[in-house]
Amino acid sequence: MRVGSGHDTHRLVEGRALILGGVRISHAKGLFGHSDADVVLHAITDALLGASALGDIGDLFPDTDANNKDADSATFVREALRLLNQSSWRVVNLDVTIFAQEPKLGPVKDRIRENVAKLLNLSTDCVSVKAKTGEQVGHVGRGEAIGCHAIVLIEKSDGERNSVRSPILSASDSLRSSARHVESKGSAMPALQVYSTLSRKKEPFPKKPGETVTMYVCGPTVYKPSHVGHMVGPVIFDAVKRYLVYLGYSVKWLVNITDVDDKLIGRAAEAKTTVKDLAERMTADYFDCLKKLNVTGIDAFPKATEHIGDMIATIDGLIKKGFAYPAEGDVYFNVAKDDDYGKLCGFDPEALEAGSRVEVSGRKKNPGDFALWKKAKPGEPAWDSPWGQGRPGWHIECTSMAQRHLGETIDIHGGGLDLRFPHHENELAQSESASGKPFARVWMHNGLLKMGSGKMAGSVGNVLNVADALKHVSGEALRFFILNTHYRSPIDLGEWDPRDPKSPSLPPGLENAKKAHESFVRLAERFDRVTGRKFHELVVPGRAEDGRKFQLPEFGEKYTRFREFMDDDFNTGGAVGVLFELITSLNRLADAAKLEDPVKADAAGMASFEEGAVLAKELGQILGLFFELPKADSLGGDDKIVGGLMQLVIELRNNLRAEAKKITIKDDPTKKMLFGQTDIIRTRLAELGITLEDRPAGTTWRVG
Repeated sequence: MRVGSGHDTHRLVEGRALILGGVRISHAKGLFGHSDADVVLHAITDALLGASALGDIGDLFPDTDANNKDADSATFVREALRLLNQSSWRVVNLDVTIFAQEPKLGPVKDRIRENVAKLLNLSTDCVSVKAKTGEQVGHVGRGEAIGCHAIVLIEKSDGERNSVRSPILSASDSLRSSARHVESKGSAMPALQVYSTLSRKKEPFPKKPGETVTMYVCGPTVYKPSHVGHMVGPVIFDAVKRYLVYLGYSVKWLVNITDVDDKLIGRAAEAKTTVKDLAERMTADYFDCLKKLNVTGIDAFPKATEHIGDMIATIDGLIKKGFAYPAEGDVYFNVAKDDDYGKLCGFDPEALEAGSRVEVSGRKKNPGDFALWKKAKPGEPAWDSPWGQGRPGWHIECTSMAQRHLGETIDIHGGGLDLRFPHHENELAQSESASGKPFARVWMHNGLLKMGSGKMAGSVGNVLNVADALKHVSGEALRFFILNTHYRSPIDLGEWDPRDPKSPSLPPGLENAKKAHESFVRLAERFDRVTGRKFHELVVPGRAEDGRKFQLPEFGEKYTRFREFMDDDFNTGGAVGVLFELITSLNRLADAAKLEDPVKADAAGMASFEEGAVLAKELGQILGLFFELPKADSLGGDDKIVGGLMQLVIELRNNLRAEAKKITIKDDPTKKMLFGQTDIIRTRLAELGITLEDRPAGTTWRVG
């Protein structure tokens, strides 16, 4: 065995993307230097080369080589692995430490670990990724740079385990090889793997393409306007459904609406309105938020109040089977009767003490017993039942609605991590006790939205309502923010206090996501500009295709990697990273082929650019990202009026520039005055959120 060590540090600058371990991270600054300046992959490359005595990254990939400018650093790792394999070495273990004062890397460490493990063909158990701050000391501690140290262990092998694909071609190489077709993968893609909370491991998805998948995701209790946290689950599972449909599945997806609950009753009393009126208004708000974030895949929204009869029947069946008992108008589930109660969360119900995360009642037989039916209180909504007037408990509604509409066993049950106990644990227990069958084949729990060091919650007072966020960021950018992290990881908005008048209008996480998402929009604008066609009118494949053929090798490689990420437990964070790489490649290709210049534009380059744009739209569409252009009405007025006014402003500015250029004396005061007026126009428009872009074919404008 041999050990190799690698280290790299780059400074943070404006105008660059921040990429660490192949993961694009939302941040105001990026790293400057060699290739994409990914210090993690640079350190790993050096560690691999050092362990095998094959030189260093500067020898193999010098920054003097134009092909390495802005290159994807993953190509360096793959080439280093290829050289290792040729010398009969294989990687055994990797330890990575990233040194960064900002941004906080805790929320993305798992994504970096998973991406690096995949790149090295290692299990994640063999990869460690740690993040350290500089404790305010030195250039790292002052937030001026990010560094990384990597230690790798290699051993002799037959050279097969770590075989890798060929490096991605540079933009110029790609253009030269545009006449050659390349398949995305010679054999079938790996089977879809999904992590189940119940088994605590990734498992092959239980259905095959062509079959119907049933999916139930716990929805909101509609007593307050929707905040950004309420959108996390719907956006994630909308992407899950989109990908399953892309693979050839038929998906039926339900999200319930809890329109009777203690919180609703209390809130309605405070607002001096009825529970029904409040629930209807907040449900309408929820639906509006879903629409604006392009959550379109939900097939039905069953309401609790529309299924009271189903709940009463389920409760009655549980009583007759001995799993539940009436108690003075209430009905409770007896956890002692369920032999495997606690299996979802992995705890012993006997360990629960009265008052420990469960509702306390003297009518319970066991502290962990939970209410299926609650006796009516004066002034509360109530329904007739065999146990007297009352209303259902929280947990029973999901069992009854899921089994009524999707059957006794569903394929996917989803929800936030905070619902795992008690809600999902209790739901599982009562469902399986009622039917005698497994309730869900896969339990998926998404990470929670964080505001700095804590969870976003109304009880904390740090809530950002969706309607308020959408005043400053588009619905698609908000969707992008949510999908930019693996669904099981926390989603961090960053430190932000909406109660502080000095706080910016958006949390730093959303602000960074807004800027990153603009690169998607700019690609769509560039396509429209250079091709004379509409990006949003491109017709793209709606189904996955193994062995897909592309003119450019790197398009096939990116298609394969995108699907590999999505097949690996719906890793949208990794898939978004691949989409960013594709956009970067397309912009490089457009520059190399001079597509902005109608006279010098290369025809082969244009064909490749159009092929890549179709792929970008296809992959974006899978995630529900359509690269939407900001609407003119966001500025006030309709499209025709705003467009006409902007064209007038651009013509006036162009006339000023033309007059200034006629004056040949460099320091002429009139020349300076005319150019000064053009600068004022650009600056004032920027203050209104409008950007002017001067290009060989003319001046264009965009919002943002």
